[in-house]
Amino acid sequence: MRKIFLKSLLTICTLVVTLASCNNENDVPEVPQKIGNVFMKLNLGQKADTRANEAPLAAGTTATVNSLHIYFYSNGDQSIQKYLRVDNTTTPSITDLTTGAQISDVPTVADRVLVRGNVPAGVSLPTSGLITTVENQEIEITTQNSSNNILLDHLAASIQTYAAGGGAAPIVGMQNGDKYAEIELEPAVARIEIEGLQARGTVIDAF
Repeated sequence: MRKIFLKSLLTICTLVVTLASCNNENDVPEVPQKIGNVFMKLNLGQKADTRANEAPLAAGTTATVNSLHIYFYSNGDQSIQKYLRVDNTTTPSITDLTTGAQISDVPTVADRVLVRGNVPAGVSLPTSGLITTVENQEIEITTQNSSNNILLDHLAASIQTYAAGGGAAPIVGMQNGDKYAEIELEPAVARIEIEGLQARGTVIDAF
């Protein structure tokens, strides 16, 4: 039995994949796709190092996690193998994931994980296709002056193999050979555009 764990340093996602095989008994033989179940656990602590174009957030402010878009994909061909959206009303919910919940039917060919958090309701993210579409999608940030609407993202993380004796396991019960990945969610940064600049004859060499 093989398992996958996903651990995030800011939004901690602990995943365990239990593999299962399937058989195709049709007349035309096909290569069966292996799938498994995933256990996920979240620690919702966030860094407070973001600011909006209004006043900066107070020191110690942490972002509230309202929703998560979770992508399991194959790094070889960049194809999305499993998509899951989690919020406070889904099964599992964000609350469920704080103590651990199972996510089923994750293809074993998925070897990387990408998570987007607090994506605005008006923004449509793809649920299939290439993960590069998700990574390259531009999202307009109109404000981040509240801890409830801070867009969260990170660079994709590889799923690794846990070796017993190499340190404490990310979750109680993890065994030698189980799979895991560490993900660090951070506040997204908006692109700044400056227009209407005019040159002046006076050279400024100090501030």
